[in-house]
Amino acid sequence: MGRFLKLYYLFKNYGFSHGMWLYLVVGRRPYFRVKGVKHHIHLRSATTDIQTFEQVFITKEYDFPPGCDPSVIIDAGANIGLASAYFANQYPGARIIAIEPEASNYQMLKKNSALYKNVSPVKAALWNKDGELHVKDNGNGEWAFTVSSDEEESREKVQAVSIPYLMQAYEIPAIDILKIDIEGAEKELFTSNYENWLPFVRVLVIELHDQYKQGCSRQFFETISKYQFSFHATEDRLLLRNENFQYPNKK
Repeated sequence: MGRFLKLYYLFKNYGFSHGMWLYLVVGRRPYFRVKGVKHHIHLRSATTDIQTFEQVFITKEYDFPPGCDPSVIIDAGANIGLASAYFANQYPGARIIAIEPEASNYQMLKKNSALYKNVSPVKAALWNKDGELHVKDNGNGEWAFTVSSDEEESREKVQAVSIPYLMQAYEIPAIDILKIDIEGAEKELFTSNYENWLPFVRVLVIELHDQYKQGCSRQFFETISKYQFSFHATEDRLLLRNENFQYPNKK
């Protein structure tokens, strides 16, 4: 984001004085307060944490009307927990499950969510089945670690969890907001086993990553076309609403 565009968004969202303060401190201090956010935000300097902060708290990419008072939110690809913190402040009554596979990001996720009792950090990778995966660094920064079943160039091993597993483990009948930003693993997620959870998602917000895994978009649209979702596209993400949403076993 350019300097003047960044200032515009800051002044628009936070006013002149608070916006200028944020402009001067973001990326220069390890933690700080943001207007409207209950607890401190923690960032690592000289990392993609700065861009993530801009997306979540400056341009407010997750500021959309959910159409309900959310009770369950899954933040898949939680990174350092900024989207989870945003949701926790917007929807303090919601239960938020934040999933992040990479160890250093997960430590920051725990730090940013520590004071939010409604956020549950989970060190795992979202996949279409339970098992074990490998985290890989593709050189695009802390917000772009990928996971694969391939051990070659593995950074670390991590547990793979499916959405049905999470729904059972946390006793979740349905998901009001499902945020997916999993750096290419959406291809596998929407290849199989989706029929056991996709009908029970009210709002889906997703970023597709064909640059990391060819065929992500094609697989996603092939699967989602089987259901009645309405679409709204932003610069980086798709926002979808389930027109036939209903709780399991609810007629």
